[in-house]
Amino acid sequence: GNSGRDYALSVRCAAEDLGLEKPVQVTLAGGNFTKCECMAAVKALEESLNPPGENPGYQISRLSIPPVAGALFWALELGGLKLGEEEREKLAKRVIEMIGI
Repeated sequence: GNSGRDYALSVRCAAEDLGLEKPVQVTLAGGNFTKCECMAAVKALEESLNPPGENPGYQISRLSIPPVAGALFWALELGGLKLGEEEREKLAKRVIEMIGI
């Protein structure tokens, strides 16, 4: 609970400091959010950012592939290789298999 509220405070402060217009897109990444079995922190974060009865100002999603896959895509693009959506999905699945998540 407390960590979720602390994350929400960090997100709100960053969004305000950057002058982001609402709705703000928030993507949760890392094991704290993608592999956790206890969703209390995620639920507290979501409730703190979008309190019941208020207009939701934050659109929250979870990263569906490991961050390392994104780094791999980026490295391939920097090397001049452009992957299509189907190729990206296949590569992401392979990365997930390799790291065992």
